[in-house]
Amino acid sequence: MDKIKNIALVAHDNRKKDMAEWVEWNYTTLVH
Repeated sequence: MDKIKNIALVAHDNRKKDMAEWVEWNYTTLVH
């Protein structure tokens, strides 16, 4: 059984768009 992993991301100073782009770019790394 695979272990469920959680990650918390916090964006400050109107950087939510940048963080969303980073998550999209790194999606495969984050899910493995």
